[in-house]
Amino acid sequence: MTVSNATLQAITLFPSELTLAVGTQQTLQAIGSYSDGTSFDITSLVSWASGNPEIATVDISGNHPGLVTAVAPGGSTLSATWGSVVGSAQVTVSNATLEHITLIPATAELAVETTLQLQATGHFSDKSEQDLTTQASWSSTANNVAAITATGLLSGVAAGNTTITAVYAGVAGSTPVTVHAAALTRLEITPTTTVLPVTQRVQLDATGLFANGVRQTLTQEVHWSSSDSTVASVDNATATKGEVTAHAAGTVTLTASLGSVMASVTLSVTAAPLERIEVTTRDDAVSVGSEPHFFATGYYSDGTQADLSEQVAWSFSDSSVAVLLDNRGRIKTKAVGVVQIRAALGAVSAFAPLTVTSATLQNITLGATTTTLVLGTTIALTAVG
Repeated sequence: MTVSNATLQAITLFPSELTLAVGTQQTLQAIGSYSDGTSFDITSLVSWASGNPEIATVDISGNHPGLVTAVAPGGSTLSATWGSVVGSAQVTVSNATLEHITLIPATAELAVETTLQLQATGHFSDKSEQDLTTQASWSSTANNVAAITATGLLSGVAAGNTTITAVYAGVAGSTPVTVHAAALTRLEITPTTTVLPVTQRVQLDATGLFANGVRQTLTQEVHWSSSDSTVASVDNATATKGEVTAHAAGTVTLTASLGSVMASVTLSVTAAPLERIEVTTRDDAVSVGSEPHFFATGYYSDGTQADLSEQVAWSFSDSSVAVLLDNRGRIKTKAVGVVQIRAALGAVSAFAPLTVTSATLQNITLGATTTTLVLGTTIALTAVG
């Protein structure tokens, strides 16, 4: 274990703004940014408070850190404090009613003795959406095929078919599930190769390819290992499985294994100083309500570069135009305007502009304007807006 003298510089809450219907809940995450450029999840360490507990409460017992409960219509400022450092988020509570629930994925397929996390999204009368995964009541029509936990974690028991249903406030959403017994033939790890600065972290994910052609995320099922844990270690704890932490300069091989099937990637750890950060996005102009994803790339004095999207502290020049959804560079636009997106790690920072418009759909063009079909056959058309 490495002990650092770094001091806490800032606390950022995710999401930074949230809208809840009366009676619903959502958990906030608190990320602490430290003087040595590192960042950690400190949700369970901070002291939580609500400026208007009659509107929205936040758990202060420590049993459910960061859990916000909507009590009555209105607004409140939620805060997380550690020492003299404070982070805040805004919550708006509405009287909106739940209209329908959708499950993600819409159809699911998994192998026997593996798991798959389902998500329940509630769609409300005010057009807002809310994650109801931990609040809904889950059930399976065939528990001998697939079982579902109270938090939406699906487990394949035996080959067959079942339907999974999530119910909240009398509204239900369902998804069909197929469990197969095909053999695992290959594992793939992403990212395939990476460079990581000392003290920083990166998440590895494992995907399995089965004999029947099905691909499934197996990050939680595999066992992770490092060829040299003094250079970089990889976590096998459930909450952080596959997370790699860099300790010292060098090169290691990181391996994921499940039964006799294995896959490996190479990780290079650098101790070189960070010289600059570059912030990029696939879309520098989006409409209101969009959720663009920004990426931060770090460039080091030894010529190496690394994806720092999950390590940097993200912020905005105008929070009325856009808000943070998570600590991975994903945002949601709120209003028309131009906002500067900032990514900072220690003393190094960079900006990228984002233009938000009120653009609306004007027309739809089909990929094929004319086509001929043989009776009984099908063709896929592409619609571009």
